[in-house]
Amino acid sequence: MMHINYGIDGPKFVRNLFLFSFLFFGIAIIIARIEKVAFSIVLAGGFICLAEGLLMLLYAKKGKFNHRDRMLNLVHWTGDERVLDVGTGLGLLMIGAAKKLTGGKATGIDIWNKDDLSENSSGKAYMNSEKPLKIRHIVASMLNMKNTEIGHTHDSAGSSWHVGHDGYYFYNG
Repeated sequence: MMHINYGIDGPKFVRNLFLFSFLFFGIAIIIARIEKVAFSIVLAGGFICLAEGLLMLLYAKKGKFNHRDRMLNLVHWTGDERVLDVGTGLGLLMIGAAKKLTGGKATGIDIWNKDDLSENSSGKAYMNSEKPLKIRHIVASMLNMKNTEIGHTHDSAGSSWHVGHDGYYFYNG
């Protein structure tokens, strides 16, 4: 049985949280005998960074599946939908939607930036589908979809919380 990997969101950010936690713990050890208040503040910073890093790993391994299932359960599926997943990454949402389809098709678009999701690539997203599904991957930015191969309307379009740095500026710029 193939092990499916949907990656870690913001892998460099997660790495930095752990690095900062160890840095804070190291500083706390050094100043423990010198300054009690600073020791407490620095130690708290280390625990906050460590906890946030662990929570992000927990979300990557468990939470994102629950999040996907809640999103997909909001749709009243007929099986013939055309689904668009914007920022598909390694295909978690797109593949979940494709499994609900009998005659429809799921399309995932992404720029596949490895800074946004570990091991991010269209090939890895395709490999994550356990059985033959009606899916296709398009390399495209959600900021300029005029020239993409999408070419038709969709019954349902979705994106998870994070659509990459470009998407963040698009929504908040």
